[in-house]
Amino acid sequence: MESPARAMRPEVAHLLRFWVRSEPAGARVRMRLRDNGFFPEGSLGAPLSEERRATAQWQSVVLLGKPPRSKGEHYYVELEIAGENQTVWFDGLYA
Repeated sequence: MESPARAMRPEVAHLLRFWVRSEPAGARVRMRLRDNGFFPEGSLGAPLSEERRATAQWQSVVLLGKPPRSKGEHYYVELEIAGENQTVWFDGLYA
């Protein structure tokens, strides 16, 4: 899942959070803030990233930091969830 993060300003602290759980526990969950990539000479890739394993209980995944300046100064949020024979729920993505 990808979503524009238009309101994020470089060098200002931001917090992104969502809640996740999986049955059975163990799904890999990764959230990244990515440079928009339209400016390859100044692209930073994924300057902020958080990864964890989901449990059977709801837990928050938090990405906290200051996006660095890039030529584009626009970012998007990438959410990746992976696992086999698991059901994963997520809720409440907010910035």
